[in-house]
Amino acid sequence: HALLGVDRLVKALSVVGRRVCMFVSDLLVLLCCALFFYGTLRQHGLNATNFVPITQLPMTYVYGIGYLTSLGIGAMVVLRLVQNALGTISPAEVKIFAGEWEDPKGSDIKGRAE
Repeated sequence: HALLGVDRLVKALSVVGRRVCMFVSDLLVLLCCALFFYGTLRQHGLNATNFVPITQLPMTYVYGIGYLTSLGIGAMVVLRLVQNALGTISPAEVKIFAGEWEDPKGSDIKGRAE
């Protein structure tokens, strides 16, 4: 949740501003998932005619993971978009989005990024 100092900008925003940034960010991730799915779909025909040399399985078994990946990440993002739109997203998740981490004892952890 920390990239190139953008977390500093998000930390400076109010809770509403953070939620708006989270919403826009999630929309962009959803767009990327759609593009990833579309790209996998476009490559499907080519991969179906190429075979793995040892097993002779079509390469769609290798590259078809793009379907599962895009749908799985997309589902998680849609869930967070719905929670954000309904206002049921937890304050802790909004803090994590802004790069404000806490350990189980409640003290801040500085410099942690995922």
